[in-house]
Amino acid sequence: MENNNIEKKVIQADKRPEAPKAPKKILRVVFQALGVIFLLWDLLHQSPARQVKSTIPAASDNLDNEAEQRPPEHEGNAASPHSLPKPTYWPFFLALGMTFIFWGLLTTWVILLAGFLVLATSLYGWINILRHE
Repeated sequence: MENNNIEKKVIQADKRPEAPKAPKKILRVVFQALGVIFLLWDLLHQSPARQVKSTIPAASDNLDNEAEQRPPEHEGNAASPHSLPKPTYWPFFLALGMTFIFWGLLTTWVILLAGFLVLATSLYGWINILRHE
């Protein structure tokens, strides 16, 4: 009899109560409703620049506004730089340093410190190149 009670206690200890599923369903419905509300808000409050325009122009539009639709012609040459800067790897290392910084914020201070070192070195190198050009 005593052995049987021990087995019942062990079996009862192994059973875990199930988490209520109702909050998950409620959250899913709430987020879906918010998504629909934001979508409708965006559709109803579009700026004129974002509204979809017809791709087929009317025949009268072509005849009346043909001169207005042409872009203005520029006289002279377009602006062009006299010399382009030399290619460099410093922007890549700057972005790598920023990546390490954000990664270090999530993980450990060692990666964060490495990110700051890479960022500072790349800024120094890039500014130094730009100063001498």
